[in-house]
Amino acid sequence: MKDDKDLKFGENAEEDFMDSMMDSSTEPPIPELPTLWKWIKNKFGKETLEIEDEPEEAFDVQDKIKEVKEMKDHHTHTSTSEHNMHTTTVDHKPASPLSSPFSSPATVINRDTVVEGPIKSKSDVKINGIVRGHLNCEGNITVGGQVYGDISGEGNVTISGQAYGDITGRDIHINGGIIKGNITASGNVTFDGKAVIIGNISGNDCTIDGKVKGQISANGSVTLQNNALVHGNISAKNFSAQNGAVINGHVIIVCDTKQSESEIFALPDVPKEEAPKTAEETPVTKKSDSTTTNPQQ
Repeated sequence: MKDDKDLKFGENAEEDFMDSMMDSSTEPPIPELPTLWKWIKNKFGKETLEIEDEPEEAFDVQDKIKEVKEMKDHHTHTSTSEHNMHTTTVDHKPASPLSSPFSSPATVINRDTVVEGPIKSKSDVKINGIVRGHLNCEGNITVGGQVYGDISGEGNVTISGQAYGDITGRDIHINGGIIKGNITASGNVTFDGKAVIIGNISGNDCTIDGKVKGQISANGSVTLQNNALVHGNISAKNFSAQNGAVINGHVIIVCDTKQSESEIFALPDVPKEEAPKTAEETPVTKKSDSTTTNPQQ
């Protein structure tokens, strides 16, 4: 048997074998233990390692091979994970901005829910319960419950419940709702036959079929349907009323002209004529009748 120096050469060969196991470009099969020892004996000769039976260290070698394989699998898994993470980062697309509020899930207040305080949302809001506070929304607003506060939305506002406060929105629809407050719409206003509004109304085109107690001002037209009952003045560019509509107030049709009232009703100047001369007065002397009496008679 060779000295310890020769034995170290055999140990380096084992390290070379383990290094080949760590190489991810190759996938060498793991030999069975007897085959491994046969390969070592053929590689370095019988004089290097005289082996009659499997030494006790053989179990350690087998464990080492298993450990190397596990290290290789872990290395491959880590490399794959890092690659996937890198790929995910490159292919990642940013989420859609919040500038489209109508695509977000709606905020819903259920029927049995009572909210004490204001609500501010970037998405649509549906109120089926009770809200005691102002409501500010960047999307559409639907009220089927009760709101005690101002309602302001950038989208459409639909109310079939009750609202006690001013309402501002794009298109405002009152479907059988009860409103106590002013209504201001950048678009159109529509009231059905069961709607009751106590407050002033302002919008582009207004179609009224319910009951209104307040002033109605429209940039476009006002249409009163057969169930409409209005206690207040109406101002619009165009006005129409169906049979059965009742108005207790004045209707003003706004003129598109930019002329002032004084310019519209200005009368042409009347030419001045010389006044006729009056006749000169001539003094008249009145002659009195004289009666001569004869005193001797």
